[in-house]
Amino acid sequence: NLLHVIHTSDPSSGGPIEGIKQFYKNFKIHKINPEILCSDNPKKSYTRDKNLPKIHALGPTKFKYGYNTKLKNWLNNNLIKYNYVIVHGIWQYHSYAVWQVARSKNIPYYVFLHGMLDPWFKHKYPIKHIKKMIYWNLIEYKVLQDAKSVLYTTIQEKNLAKNSFQPYKVKEKVVGYGVGGNPYKFSRQNNLFFKKYPKLKNKKIILYFGRIHEKKGIDLLIRAFNQQLNKNSN
Repeated sequence: NLLHVIHTSDPSSGGPIEGIKQFYKNFKIHKINPEILCSDNPKKSYTRDKNLPKIHALGPTKFKYGYNTKLKNWLNNNLIKYNYVIVHGIWQYHSYAVWQVARSKNIPYYVFLHGMLDPWFKHKYPIKHIKKMIYWNLIEYKVLQDAKSVLYTTIQEKNLAKNSFQPYKVKEKVVGYGVGGNPYKFSRQNNLFFKKYPKLKNKKIILYFGRIHEKKGIDLLIRAFNQQLNKNSN
């Protein structure tokens, strides 16, 4: 039995909940029984997504930090039922609550950082970084230090994480972050993508698939295209 603990299961929150959805497909094959604990409002339709494991939604919460006494009470009463726990993300109450309860019950937990210790944030938002330094020393470093492993998607992420906060002595593991195959990968005659966008047939296409956010680097992609166009025109 495996428990995912995440602040929100809202798909608009980004990649972590989509990652759980992708994991779920393989968990079913290997007879792993996962569930999700979050602080969402249980009335939200996305908490009943059939492509996700069973969701225990204990919100809503009033504050961005996600402080939720129901979450800790639920963990105290139910965490013993699970063999492993994966905490998705830090800087919010759910990671602290798991640390408190898992430590007291001697249950191993893992922390999936999802890039949240990239030093880019430190340089881009120095004032916010000062606030995070307080959280780090009071809470988050203890959460990571006591985890069975801190999980990264790449070696680069693991190496960069050490440059955001000190001290940083944790058990580390790079696990990757695979997703499902191309849903449009059929023959050209049956390709759903080209049926919807027939004008793109026989054209070279680069698809940017992600949030429009400065951290995601779409500005680098646009700049690279402009440079290439300028080279071709000279």
